[in-house]
Amino acid sequence: MTGEKDIGFGSSMLVVGANFSSSSMLFRETLTIRDDQFFGFFRRLKDINIEEALILSNVDRTEIIFFNPGIKNPKKEIVRIISSHTSWTRTEIDSQTYILEQDEAVKYFLGIACSLSSLVMGDPSVKEQITNAFNKSKTCEMSGEHIENLINFALRANKRVSEETKIFKRPVSIPAACLKVARDLIGNLSQCSALVIGTSEMAEMLISSLISGGLGSTIVCHPRPEAADMFARQLNCHTAMMGDLEAIIEKSDIVITSMNSRNFTLTEDIIKRALNKRRRKPILLIDTGVPGDVDFAVAKLEDAFLYSLNDLEKSTREGAKKNLMETQKAQEIIEEESKKLLALFPKSKKNTNDLDTEKLSIEEVRQKILSASNGDPDLATKMLLEELGKKNYLYSNFSSEKDPNN
Repeated sequence: MTGEKDIGFGSSMLVVGANFSSSSMLFRETLTIRDDQFFGFFRRLKDINIEEALILSNVDRTEIIFFNPGIKNPKKEIVRIISSHTSWTRTEIDSQTYILEQDEAVKYFLGIACSLSSLVMGDPSVKEQITNAFNKSKTCEMSGEHIENLINFALRANKRVSEETKIFKRPVSIPAACLKVARDLIGNLSQCSALVIGTSEMAEMLISSLISGGLGSTIVCHPRPEAADMFARQLNCHTAMMGDLEAIIEKSDIVITSMNSRNFTLTEDIIKRALNKRRRKPILLIDTGVPGDVDFAVAKLEDAFLYSLNDLEKSTREGAKKNLMETQKAQEIIEEESKKLLALFPKSKKNTNDLDTEKLSIEEVRQKILSASNGDPDLATKMLLEELGKKNYLYSNFSSEKDPNN
């Protein structure tokens, strides 16, 4: 890691993308940029004069971090590029993506690096994700002093949070909690079968833990067969079609869902029918969807044991107060490192079209606004109120102009 340089950022930092909070799983999966697609995506960014950029892309997020060279509507341009990469319309893409600028963008990215902006807080893989993204940026010649400085601060924040808090100790215990729940309910897992519906990183962590714990067999289902195939190759297991879902559930002892589709993938009736055909043999359902994939009414069924991601987290917590304290410590570190990084940004230049009211009294401001508004009283009033609020004249100038003898 190279040292930080006071390089003077010549353009604002922006983040445009979609994550698990802003979009559906299906949207993010079609948005995911494969390794062999990065060069072409970076080339499109270069075509709109973006010289430095970083791309984070997996099933939980696809985000483009870049330094705006002066594009008037950067989100519109990024949406246009994304639309050429996927079958979604620009309107659909725009509705599920967001844009963050400068201070917000810096804090958000450092939050990602410290795993506070992850689907599961404390995901230890974020450092590797950031490093891999940086390497791709360098390989595609889209990294320079701006990106290098950003990565330096991100990795330093990550290290501090790892050493000064217990944030990164939590996610390791979530898969462990999943394994413990499965063993407590079922016992020996060697004769058990599991069904995974969806392909998120969290689902992979949980099923991998069960496989490591001796799980007998696994099947993966997904609305897009190619997504199921890719996920199954990583786990070396079988796939099945969504049309066969009910038949597979009947034979599954453990079901992990991760669709995030905003609709219930598994309803009470589906699970009730499966339990009847299983002759009351219990099913463990682990719902990692945000929002949930499994109808809450399923929890009332006698032989269905429904756990959410929150339930697994709760089983590993030493107490909500302690977790809150650790999060606050991490947020303070992010705030400190963000301020240091933002200090390298140059002071924004004053817009030459703005009124120069920095050192004017209230009366002088009023006269200047009257002139600028061409005699329109409503416009003048609006401009005056905006200027007074912006410069805090209501307090600072009143204090400085009052008679010192009174």
